[in-house]
Amino acid sequence: MKVEDIQVTNGWLLIKPFTMMGMSEGGIELPLQKHEKPNKGLIVKMDLILEIDYGFRVGDTAIFSKFAGNTIKIDDVDYLWLRATDLLGYVRSESSLKSVA
Repeated sequence: MKVEDIQVTNGWLLIKPFTMMGMSEGGIELPLQKHEKPNKGLIVKMDLILEIDYGFRVGDTAIFSKFAGNTIKIDDVDYLWLRATDLLGYVRSESSLKSVA
């Protein structure tokens, strides 16, 4: 199964969580503990009606609770299934801003 083959329906989003990084005292970025779930990610796929109802788009950064959603592994990459109502907010990406103009 590939991400491109997935069709998202009924108000769901498919999100690729960002890798959590910490900073050492010397200024080197290090991955944080595996048990810490990220709370931000890239919207990869979504139900098209959500763009009309909520305004976010594929490519935007989603902000969500650490305990929201269900994890799914596709091609050895972890993704998160979330309902649109589980999002706390989002950050519009530059590419989606250009597509509106």
